[in-house]
Amino acid sequence: MKTPRELLLARHQAATPKLDALRRGVVAGLDPANGRACPGFVARLLTLLWRGLVFPCRRTWTALVAVWVLLVIINVAQREGSSPGPAKSPASVEIMMTYPNQEKILNELLADRSQPMEADRPKTFTPKPRSETSGLTAV
Repeated sequence: MKTPRELLLARHQAATPKLDALRRGVVAGLDPANGRACPGFVARLLTLLWRGLVFPCRRTWTALVAVWVLLVIINVAQREGSSPGPAKSPASVEIMMTYPNQEKILNELLADRSQPMEADRPKTFTPKPRSETSGLTAV
């Protein structure tokens, strides 16, 4: 009776020539001087990456590219619209008229309030005798 190993080897013996041909093809694609891949290998690798990563998700990548293009356009538009320094325009009459009012309000807010004004001082309380209280009597 044959062992399981012998059975497996007999079953897959027909694949040996195919594997040898595949091995010869891969070795032929290598540069014999330093063992690196030929230039065609890089192109095949890029094609494989394109088909594996980009091609199945075309809509997603297209949307990402569209967003980046939009961001670049907005960034360039903002740079062109802004001036390098603040614009010097003549002060309008209304702004010049409100300045004294603002200064007056600021002075009122920053005034020394540590001592109360004369009108704000509390009146002194002087107690009255009980007989002068109103007509409320306890029963």
